[in-house]
Amino acid sequence: MNSWDGRKGIRFLADLHRAGRYDLDAIVTRTYDSLAELPSGYRDQAEGTIIRGVLRLS
Repeated sequence: MNSWDGRKGIRFLADLHRAGRYDLDAIVTRTYDSLAELPSGYRDQAEGTIIRGVLRLS
């Protein structure tokens, strides 16, 4: 059985991105700009309308 170690995994993906081997922008299907949009993000995920959403906090 495989598992995901978030600390190592995120670092691994960030290194790939810096090396130009992993396009983070291509895997994000929608960006949410506030915490108020979080419920719609969960709804979009449950409905299958997004693959990966990003919550951008300023």
